[in-house]
Amino acid sequence: MGPDDINRANVARLTEKQRECMRLVVMRRSSKEIARELRIAKPTVDQRIAGARQILGARNRDEAAVIFASVTQLYDRIIYDPACVPDSSLEEDRGCQEVQQSIGLRLEEPATIPFSGVLEHQATVRSYFPRSTFGDVGTEIRLLIIVGLTTGILAIVLIGLAVAQSISGLLTAP
Repeated sequence: MGPDDINRANVARLTEKQRECMRLVVMRRSSKEIARELRIAKPTVDQRIAGARQILGARNRDEAAVIFASVTQLYDRIIYDPACVPDSSLEEDRGCQEVQQSIGLRLEEPATIPFSGVLEHQATVRSYFPRSTFGDVGTEIRLLIIVGLTTGILAIVLIGLAVAQSISGLLTAP
């Protein structure tokens, strides 16, 4: 039984709720964002992800996402994803070099191989999911709204003061 078969069997053991959380983890959502989207508590999300990590045999959240994505075909590698990130726990990063040689890439070169090509050597490879170029768009929009509201309130106050000054000038005129 190869690593891909083991991964498929492990993903099949996940509950539907764990799969739902893992799909969002693959999309680089935080636990808080997942909780909002699924309308559940953040500790519940963390519990589901921890359970999924345990079933998948992953050391961390990103590794669990790699395993889940490879089996469910949710993630397609993009050109600037590194093919292999050396694992500092390995002696001389030998495993990473083997992966690079087997797929004909160097770490500096853009990766043009299919995602599943790296998964055979999953124990020696750490994948990297790049964050969005724009970061958390929701936060940026909130900040723009706050700045817009503050500017609008300031304009209303200044107009009110100008009107009050005009009225007081008319009332005090002899």
